Amino acid sequence: MIVDAAFRISTTESVPCDHGYFLASAIARHIPCWHGDASIAIHPVSGTVLGNRMMKLRSGSRLRIRVDAERVGECLILAGKSLRIGNAKCEVGVVQLDLLQPAPCLKSRLVTIKGYMEEQEFYIAVEKKLEGLAIGRSQIRVGKRRTLNVKGKHVVGFQVTLNSLSESQSIAVQRGDMWSRRRFGCGVFVPMKEGGSL
Repeated sequence: MIVDAAFRISTTESVPCDHGYFLASAIARHIPCWHGDASIAIHPVSGTVLGNRMMKLRSGSRLRIRVDAERVGECLILAGKSLRIGNAKCEVGVVQLDLLQPAPCLKSRLVTIKGYMEEQEFYIAVEKKLEGLAIGRSQIRVGKRRTLNVKGKHVVGFQVTLNSLSESQSIAVQRGDMWSRRRFGCGVFVPMKEGGSL
């Protein structure tokens, strides 16, 4: 069973909008066995964009980690710890565990597929990754082109929305076995209202 461990997170400093690599690295300092572990997914932290690719955390901002329920104990060490995200020192608070919920429409802010940096080719690659779930072309929407900064290198990806999913399809996509770089916030799908925007 896969769950989302959602921790309160706060800071008075500004945080990079592109923080996936910084966040994964900060967490791995507290949980070394997670370094390079492809089964761990870390959601992007939400906030209010300030400009200059920086953002401010909100009262409702959360550090969300998608992990097998049997491994939740590994991440509980983060409660009460400080994480350095870019130049910001962030404080991690209490945790709440949430089960994955099926939804007909899912979104991911950034999906990356190695070797696919152009929209049309990327679209076809997403379709191939989902063909085992019988998710068709009409259910896939590729949105804005985005980049992920990893050690100074920019990895190209796109927003992706999936529509009209069955319950089993929705849970399988959220489990994320077909997506890469999930430790850096890529390919982490969450429910949204059908027809909504990213």
